[in-house]
Formats: sequence, structure tokens, C-alpha cells
Amino acid sequence: MSATSSTSLSVSSIRQADLAELDHLVSQNFNFPKGESFIKNFPRLFKDSNLHNLYCIRDQKQKIVSHVGSLQLVWRFSQEISFNLLVIGAVATDSQHRGEGLASRLIEKALDSHQEWADLAVLWGEREALYSKSGFVSVQTDELHWFPDRSSQVVPSQSYRIESLEGEGELGSHLKDFMELYERQAHYIERTRLDWESLFKVPGATWFVARSKKDQALLAYLVVGKGQDFQGIAHELIGPSGALEGLIGEAQRKLSLLGGISPIWDKNLAQVFLKNGSMSSERIGGMWTLLNQKSFLEKLQKIGIPVRTGLLESLGELENKKAFLGEILQSEKLGLFIQGFDSH
Repeated sequence: MSATSSTSLSVSSIRQADLAELDHLVSQNFNFPKGESFIKNFPRLFKDSNLHNLYCIRDQKQKIVSHVGSLQLVWRFSQEISFNLLVIGAVATDSQHRGEGLASRLIEKALDSHQEWADLAVLWGEREALYSKSGFVSVQTDELHWFPDRSSQVVPSQSYRIESLEGEGELGSHLKDFMELYERQAHYIERTRLDWESLFKVPGATWFVARSKKDQALLAYLVVGKGQDFQGIAHELIGPSGALEGLIGEAQRKLSLLGGISPIWDKNLAQVFLKNGSMSSERIGGMWTLLNQKSFLEKLQKIGIPVRTGLLESLGELENKKAFLGEILQSEKLGLFIQGFDSH
């Protein structure tokens, strides 16, 4: 098929009946091992209530030849202010149709569909030449990477009990406790009950929890692994430093724990990491763009980040946008961090 004729193919949404075919296309594009399912690794993106945010192009025989998924996330900065984020993922095109501009059309469709709602859009990828056509710029942000000291032995406190959990049923019985502890954070990505249930379905994830021996209250939890991603990596660590140290020690004893990640400004986790190994600041690349620019700049001003006069007009230039987002996304004042479960 020529690049010209491919423009006559229309964009459509994904249906439940399409998921098996779509899984084959995306799993192949991302080089998943034979028998491994991309969709099962990212159930939140492909849940029934999000199918209307998945876009595809079909050939004349109705075979899916290109796909782009999107997921709405809300960054809760405070009770009064939140930032709307659009995550783009599962960008995949059949090998016989690459170079026809199909993925670019689908990315544009996803962005246009959320232009008014979303402040920012992000995707994790390295094809800057492709994504810059849709207004994305490459921005490097810092995060903490921790490397365990295998010779150290953390002695858990006698005030709490540690256990590991796996499987949708076992985790689901603790759903209310997870939600309440998670939402005690100063800032967080909002998660509905359905979102949590989707996370519990992710294969290859082991959850470690610390509960008070006195009243069984959930004090802290951490998660190691996420499907094909973060294998051996602790990527969600929630709770006070003392309990997290005990959980790290238990994870080291039970698993081949390779390390952990956290926001660069999380001083609580930095202290935990330093006591249990070494850490470094690592630069992580992502592709970002602004959607509802006016809304985003107004919110920045409300949280105390100054916006200079004339900035809005200058953001049409990619270099200006890149410099601006590079500064804002590194801001401890904003405190934005999207990793682990929330990256798709």
C-alpha cells in the first residue's frame, strides 16, 4: 500500500472483540517473548472503560495495522488544584505499513480528542523525529536510583508485621487499606477503585506490606516488578521510613532485589535508600507536549510557580517549549512524578 492510499483509511476506536488481534500486533512491536501478553502487562490502559481512548487504523480487510493508546491521569497537587495528564502508549504499526504516517495520524487523533481536558501529554519513546511532528519535545528529568547493600541486614521493628502478597484475590482483600494509605501522600496520581483492581492484575508484581501488630493498620507498602518492566526493581514505596526499611529488607531476603526508584525530591525515600545501600541521580528521557496551555499556566501560577509575560505566545516554537518544560518538570514545587504503575 502506498503512503498516499493509506490516507484514505479511517481512524476507529477499539472494541472488546479486537483485543486479541491488537495484543498480537502490540506484543510483536514491543518484542515481547512468545506467549507473553502486552495487554495483560498494562490492564489499566486496556480496561473496558478505557477502550474509547484507544485508536486504530484498519486496512481494507479490516485488519488492525496501526494503534495508539491513551490514558487520562489526574495529578492531585492539593485538594483545590489538580493537573490533567494524557499518557500515550502502545504505539504500534504493522511492519508492512511503517513509513505511511499512520502512527502520526493516530497520535494527532488522541491529542485532538483531549485538547481541552489535558494540560500535558507524555509518551515514553526515543523516536524524536516521529513524535516531534505532533509537537512533542524530548525532556530529561532526574530520578533517584537505589542500589542495595547486600551485606546489610535490616532488622524489622517489633511493632509491625511484614508479609508479601501476590494475585488479584489476595491483593483485592486489602484494597481499602491501599487506597487510604496511598491518598495520604502530599501529591499523587488519582486512582479509582477500578484502577486499583487493574493494578492488582499486573503479572510479575510482588507487594510487600507492613501492618501494625497492635491494630492491623496498614503502615507501608512497596511493589517489586511490573510485568516485563521493573523486574527486581522496587517502584512504588509508600509509608514512613522505618516501615519501608523493614519492607526493603524483606524484599531483599525473598527476591533478587536489584534496586529501587523514586522522585529526586523525595527526601524520606532518599534517607531510606542511603541507610540500605547507595544511590545516584539518573536522567530519564520522555517526550512531552502542552495541550491546554492556558489552563496549565494558570494552574502553575496558583501553586506559586511564576509565569513570565508573553510566555504563552512563545511556546509555539519547539525549542522554547523544550526549555520551558525542562524547567517545570524538574520543579520540586510541582513535584510531578510518573513512573511504575502510572506510566501506562
